[in-house]
Amino acid sequence: MKDVYYTEGMECVAYLLPAREDNLWLLTGIRTTPKHRGRGHASKLIREILTDADAEGVRVYLSAQAETWDNQKFPGLSQTALMAWYQRLGFSSFVPLDETQMKR
Repeated sequence: MKDVYYTEGMECVAYLLPAREDNLWLLTGIRTTPKHRGRGHASKLIREILTDADAEGVRVYLSAQAETWDNQKFPGLSQTALMAWYQRLGFSSFVPLDETQMKR
């Protein structure tokens, strides 16, 4: 598994850091620079990972926790919007008391 990123010219505008453990992959560090948000870059990266995971028959997990980016200068999605975004990508909550833990 490789790190996945999207560039425009020489600038990295979105990336995610996947980790693999046996037959599961954990997606961490999913980020898009503020001026490039809303263009589908992160969705494209996640779909690429999901395609690879499906081909290898592994489960994909993540922790959907809304954060701010760059020391809180640039707010990200709200927790509700973030959960809905991951659900549109096929993820669902799997820990009864912690809906931020998601799998696909």
